Amino acid sequence: MLSFMVDENIHLKNRLSEILSDQQPNQLLNEIEDYQTRFLKIDELIRILRNDVAELEQSIKEKQDTTDNPSINNKLSRIRLNIPLVERQLARMKMDFNSFLLIHS
Repeated sequence: MLSFMVDENIHLKNRLSEILSDQQPNQLLNEIEDYQTRFLKIDELIRILRNDVAELEQSIKEKQDTTDNPSINNKLSRIRLNIPLVERQLARMKMDFNSFLLIHS
């Protein structure tokens, strides 16, 4: 899921760079900067989630009995909660960006 979100965000950033080469960037500079900032924030959220997943995997490797481990269960619950949140943020941003592209194409 996280790899898919990274790929989606890369695709959106590539589309943004295409706009810069095709359009008069001065007219759209504020909006372009806003989207670039939003893309970077999504990158950061995904990076945090990847770190959380890596920590969880490390915790699982270190502990033999993971069936009723509160630390592992807490990390897993946090990851299960945060992945859909970031996924929704990316989807919302993607819709906004696609609307922006339709208006300015």
